[in-house]
Amino acid sequence: MQSNPLLNRRIRVWTTVLIISLVLVVGGPFYGMLGTIFGMIRAFSVLKEGSTSGPEELSSNISIALETTGIGIVVAVIALVPFLISLVFVLRYRRQRQMLSTADATGS
Repeated sequence: MQSNPLLNRRIRVWTTVLIISLVLVVGGPFYGMLGTIFGMIRAFSVLKEGSTSGPEELSSNISIALETTGIGIVVAVIALVPFLISLVFVLRYRRQRQMLSTADATGS
C-alpha cells in the first residue's frame, strides 16, 4: 500500500483547524459564563456592602457580566463556521485515503 503524503498532510492540517475551532466553539460560552459569574459576584458585593456609589457601580458590574456573555456567544458562533468547514474536509480526505488504500489492496 502506497501512502499519499499530500493527502495525509491535508488531513493533518484540517484536523488541526478542526480541533482549534472546536476549542473555541466549546470554550467561548464557558468564557462568557465565567465573566457572568464574576460580574454578578461583584454586583452582589456592591449590594451587600451597601456602597454609597449608587446604581452606577451596580449597573457597571452587571454590564461586565452581560458583555462577557455576549462575547462568548459571538466567539462560539464565529468559530462554528471553520469547525463545520474543516469537518467536511477531514471527512472528505479520509474517505479519499480509504478509497485509495482499498484500490491499492485490490490491485486496481
